[in-house]
Amino acid sequence: MSSLKRILRNYGILLDLLKFSLKNNEKTEYQRFSLVSTLNQLLGNLEEKINKIFPNNMKSKPLSYTSLIDSIFKNELEEYKPYIDSEIKKRLIRKIEFLMELTNSSMDMMDGSYSPEVEIIDREIQDLITILKPLLVAINP
Repeated sequence: MSSLKRILRNYGILLDLLKFSLKNNEKTEYQRFSLVSTLNQLLGNLEEKINKIFPNNMKSKPLSYTSLIDSIFKNELEEYKPYIDSEIKKRLIRKIEFLMELTNSSMDMMDGSYSPEVEIIDREIQDLITILKPLLVAINP
């Protein structure tokens, strides 16, 4: 599988995890995972690593919050809006904006069948998914 395809697939997995985290963060059976905090921390770490590797290359003008949640949740916004009830959850949504930008940048950088930048981004996202694997297994039996 190409790096870009893996990035796109993992982006989908992380969006699903975001939605799951928002809905289930307070549920007793998932409190041990600190879903929102953990995801916030790991996405923040990813952003730091990518910004060190590609300084100023992954920065764009942030979307308005309304545009961002419309973009993330599309026709599911009304379902998820009640769960976005704290600042930490709003910060997590902003972290997802970086992931969206990273995915879009990867598509733009792909030149033919190989791009060293996309390979690096893919590797960093794969590392994130590897760290999240136990959580993904626990919430998706």
